[in-house]
Amino acid sequence: MGYRNERCVFLMDYITFICRFWGIVTAICLWGIGADVTFHKHALGFYILACAVLLTFLETTWVADLFINLCIRDENPFLRCWACVTWLDLWRKSVVYTTMAALMFLHPHRLWLAAAGGGALLVLAVLYLICTYKVKLETRDRLLGSKDTTYDRFEDIQDDLDDSIPEPEGRADNVGAQEEILESEIYSSSDLQTEMLPVYILLRSMGIFLIRFLKQILMHCLMI
Repeated sequence: MGYRNERCVFLMDYITFICRFWGIVTAICLWGIGADVTFHKHALGFYILACAVLLTFLETTWVADLFINLCIRDENPFLRCWACVTWLDLWRKSVVYTTMAALMFLHPHRLWLAAAGGGALLVLAVLYLICTYKVKLETRDRLLGSKDTTYDRFEDIQDDLDDSIPEPEGRADNVGAQEEILESEIYSSSDLQTEMLPVYILLRSMGIFLIRFLKQILMHCLMI
């Protein structure tokens, strides 16, 4: 269990880089597949090329976003239009890529290259779902951190009041016990290793699916 969780933590640390790398690789593959299918006069080739154009744009927006934030001031109205582009991210990209991949599986036996491109898009969609899960965990940890900071401030005020106001016997012990229970609940709810288990199961299922899918494609090529 510990080894599996360590691998999931490593994946979470580099999931953003993996998404960007696999997005560029998938875009290059779609360009090649679209050109090949179009050369053999299949109508699906034009659709794959259109998907390659859209994918290339979506997977390079983070680079353009860096330059735009550096070169354009906040009061520029162009940023409002650009915000609509950057809004399409994380799980929203997963929905778009899954929809794009669905049409590539219409004729898997005749156009196995298109099915391979659809499989790469599905992998990218799953990676963005994992990236969304990571962002959700980070947001929750920040909220818990802000709650801890607020609680520490109230604790300092309570200590000052305790120094100035006499208390009945046994009340300090009860307050200390309540603080220990609260802290244990917070740490137990933010246990990252337990949260990583569904991600490991999802990745394992995805790997099994890809292996079976590539095996079927290889068997089909050998039969041809």
